Amino acid sequence: MKHLSRLDIEAIAEKYITAYMELPEVQDMPVYRIEPELFLERVLGLKIDYAHLSYDGTLLGMTSFVEVMVDVMTAEFEEEHILLDGSTVLVESDLRDDNKRKGRRNFKFNIREQDPQKYSAVKAEQDKLSAICGVQMKIARICPYCGHTVSIVYKGDHSYTQEKCSKCGETVTFPPISFRLSK
Repeated sequence: MKHLSRLDIEAIAEKYITAYMELPEVQDMPVYRIEPELFLERVLGLKIDYAHLSYDGTLLGMTSFVEVMVDVMTAEFEEEHILLDGSTVLVESDLRDDNKRKGRRNFKFNIREQDPQKYSAVKAEQDKLSAICGVQMKIARICPYCGHTVSIVYKGDHSYTQEKCSKCGETVTFPPISFRLSK
């Protein structure tokens, strides 16, 4: 079995991201996230079908590289057999039909829409903390592997931390930090 290195995977991802960015629908526009349907249909050449995939909604999607029969649910929650043809992605139909689940379809959870009260409370607290931190001394923790800024640390005492670099994917352990003013 062939094994792919991180660089191999990144090269494959770069190829498909580049193809997505060249689509007329997104060309010359800022892209903050990839639209799954557009990516699947236009870049990968797959077809998307929607069906109820499980009784309890825990199964969100399925696909196969070869032809295979799969069980799905009808609107009356009776089992139905359909053929996955190797070029179709089945997605839970509730993700398309229920606007509250759109974020789940896009593989994210939007707390602002799901729990506006909690979002407002947390946002107010974060705004207060940001205002305090804005006038504090700070340092950047830099990934020793690739030089990317992993986090920003504000004045105070900090113990050991372990963080994953969003650029190279390496996990980095940082030593404790204590800010002191010289006399």
